[in-house]
Amino acid sequence: MRCYLRHRGQWETTARDLQLHRNSLRHRIEIASRLIGEDLDDPDVAANLWLAMRGVTAHPSPSPS
Repeated sequence: MRCYLRHRGQWETTARDLQLHRNSLRHRIEIASRLIGEDLDDPDVAANLWLAMRGVTAHPSPSPS
């Protein structure tokens, strides 16, 4: 999933990077999507997952003075 998100959902590039056939990759991404109950092609979901996997926590914006 990390590689898929790093390549912004590009099947060919991700499959090549992982040395997988793109259909095998699609199957694995479908399983991951079902397990987490989210659509990995949704930009908001992808961004939140990317940050979570990188260990980044969202900090509240400073309040204007």
